Amino acid sequence: MKYDLSKEPPIPKIELTIANPGTKESVKCVGPLDTGADFTVLPRKLVSDLGLKPAREIEVIDIYGRMSYEWTYYVNIYFNTFSFEFVEVLAIPQDEVIIGRDILNNVKLILNGKKLRFEIFDP
Repeated sequence: MKYDLSKEPPIPKIELTIANPGTKESVKCVGPLDTGADFTVLPRKLVSDLGLKPAREIEVIDIYGRMSYEWTYYVNIYFNTFSFEFVEVLAIPQDEVIIGRDILNNVKLILNGKKLRFEIFDP
């Protein structure tokens, strides 16, 4: 798969489906793979659109060291041949889905920055 060249520097992004485990309502979207993110993160608007129910409130520290309390939600995430069910994700005020290590640590991810390509395998 190819990196998204619209960002500088380019970033690996993947097409995925996010679904409400209870209603099966789903949304297709594109999100970057972020090996620095502990959790997968959804935009609050997407949480609202899917009608997700809060699971718990947790303390979050952002990349600038600022602490806040944010709600988590459970979703199903699908991409390529992978299916991740009842994944606890964060919702924050942003515009894109970010795939974090909670998902990435379950796959074999090869980033080839020189060729601006990446591969995801089932280990």
